[in-house]
Amino acid sequence: GVGHMVLYAVDLRTSNEVFGHGAKANVMLEYRDLEPLPRRAPRPSIAERAAEQCGENQRDPEDQRSHRQELLDILRARYESPVRAWGAVFDLRGRGKVSKDEFFVGCSVAGYTGSKTKLWEELDVKPKNGVRLKDIAPDEFQECKRFKAATGKQLARLLAGIEASKGPRAKTEGAKISEEEFKSLCTRIDYDGEPKSLMAHLDPSGCGVLNSKVLRGFIDERQDDKAITRLLQLHTAQKRAKWKKKLEGMRVGSVKDVAARQAELLAKGREQRAQRVEPERMRREAFGILSKRFGSLVKAWKLALNPGDSEEISPDQFIDGLKRGAVLEATPPQDKVDGYLRLYRYLMSGDEAASGLRLCHLDP
Repeated sequence: GVGHMVLYAVDLRTSNEVFGHGAKANVMLEYRDLEPLPRRAPRPSIAERAAEQCGENQRDPEDQRSHRQELLDILRARYESPVRAWGAVFDLRGRGKVSKDEFFVGCSVAGYTGSKTKLWEELDVKPKNGVRLKDIAPDEFQECKRFKAATGKQLARLLAGIEASKGPRAKTEGAKISEEEFKSLCTRIDYDGEPKSLMAHLDPSGCGVLNSKVLRGFIDERQDDKAITRLLQLHTAQKRAKWKKKLEGMRVGSVKDVAARQAELLAKGREQRAQRVEPERMRREAFGILSKRFGSLVKAWKLALNPGDSEEISPDQFIDGLKRGAVLEATPPQDKVDGYLRLYRYLMSGDEAASGLRLCHLDP
């Protein structure tokens, strides 16, 4: 094991005869002082060498996953468009970029449960610069950019035509553009992208319609980075204006105004109640007098109300019949006449086929 072969190991007797006992003893002492040669390590197999190389290059599974893509998948599933999600949970102030803390909060609100630190590292954004939409969703940002480049001045003229066709209110508040109308606009400006996905980007509220005023603000913005920010700002302003208008309608006025409004509603309610109650009261009163005088309504109909035995009677004939039946005096005041004319119409209500009052109307 030391790399040498000694004679005594081959033949002890021969070595003693040749060298003698003294020389042999000295050789043995020197032999024992020699250091053994290093042993060669066993040669690894091909499989062992491959496993070792793969282990050196193997990365942590957490490092191999795309955190940005996972965030995009969540935003598309929940908000249909990353652009819509950007305005809904990230850029709430409409500044075009968000800080690291705001970005982390937005990720949590959107439902992202992965490592936000690794996501930030993958985006490769400096903390002072902040995160922009193009850092999260570059494909969607480029899609909006291509549409904006394809519009030119032609889309502005088309939007003006749509607003003119939908009335004066559309010129001030903006016209509503449906999905079919937006597809037609994309065709007329020769946009070669997918109108449905593009409409999801340009519809921050997700209501299925676009506003011409908001869309015009998007295409009029010169800088592509600020175009989507401008769109979100206009949409937020319109949303706040609608809420303000709604709140003004819900606002309680002063005590004086509320009292006047209550008095007006009370008077209106009493008038409506009188219109419903008065005819019924007059009917019971008039028919009670006729039944008592003639014995029944049928006899009163033949003898007083309809002596000519016609199928229907007119309002004048009804008033004359009430006079013959002693319900009305010979020369009644006009307000009484008007009241019984309302009774005439009340008795006929619900029978659109009849042109005059019939016996069946008296006691249905």
